[in-house]
Amino acid sequence: MKRWNHALVALSLCMAAAASACAGDRDPDTAKPADPGAVGTAGTPAAKADTDRAAVRSDRDFIGDMLADGRAEVELGNLAREKALNQEVKDFAAMMVRDHSKAGAELKTVATQANIEMATVDADMDQHKDVRDRLATLSGMEFDRAYIKAMVDDHETAVKDAEAKADSADNDHVKQWAARALPTLKKHLEAAKDIHDALDKRSGT
Repeated sequence: MKRWNHALVALSLCMAAAASACAGDRDPDTAKPADPGAVGTAGTPAAKADTDRAAVRSDRDFIGDMLADGRAEVELGNLAREKALNQEVKDFAAMMVRDHSKAGAELKTVATQANIEMATVDADMDQHKDVRDRLATLSGMEFDRAYIKAMVDDHETAVKDAEAKADSADNDHVKQWAARALPTLKKHLEAAKDIHDALDKRSGT
């Protein structure tokens, strides 16, 4: 009986030694919790960097869009000054040329202040090509109505975009410019709507 008890004790000691050896072979890194700063994890420096880059791209795209819109307003305004029949339309067109020329110069300064290289700003005029080409084929009251309708549409979009940037632009210079530009853009929109309504009444539509 004692021999059996000695055997059990020996077996227990062997099993304990084996378990200890296995524990020693385990890779200590596998027991560590996930690195909270691991790349690609939400809330990590990498994710924040992606968010920052997206914000910069958004501000840059805004500047590019506003520059393109402003250049189109100036070009179409010059066209309307030549072709428009209604004096109110001609006066509105002159205001477009004056105000958007000034805004374009300011935007270039804002881009510099925001460290946005002008070479990276996509001031794409092609988006206005269809409107420009269509207006070039019109004359008289038909031109006046089509031009003013385009101005209403363009300024509705511009006001919406400027409101968004005045509220949430990443760069303070962009945010401040958007806030300054809003009253003028809203004035343009209201003037375009008033002229549009007046032209409709005169034409009986």
